[in-house]
Amino acid sequence: MKYFLLVACLAFSAPSAWSSHHGENPSQQREEGDGAALVVKNFKAADGKFIELGAFFRDILGDTRAFKGCIKVDVFADDTSKTYTLIEEWESFAAYDSYMKWRTEQADVRARDLLDGVKTYEWGTKTDI
Repeated sequence: MKYFLLVACLAFSAPSAWSSHHGENPSQQREEGDGAALVVKNFKAADGKFIELGAFFRDILGDTRAFKGCIKVDVFADDTSKTYTLIEEWESFAAYDSYMKWRTEQADVRARDLLDGVKTYEWGTKTDI
């Protein structure tokens, strides 16, 4: 199951054990969605695959950044933990969900051998506070 999700573009639609939704009712947050949605993803590279995983992200993130509703994607690399963190800002969770559907359909098999784990956190919507 883990590798099926990884193939679906690095488990962007991670199983609930890997995903954290902040707030009491994530689906309610998605429906309200008045502000930009923040999604943080941590990708742990498989042994010896950290550089290849970075190259993989270089190959695919142009499509992510060009996807309708994507405001930005920032990537942070931690060589010590062999982890890449993607901080994504979307116009709404509906835009993010649309992207996830598309990305899952694209299922890039290269991801299968590059990853040791993925965690996704959906932080909620931007406010004027």
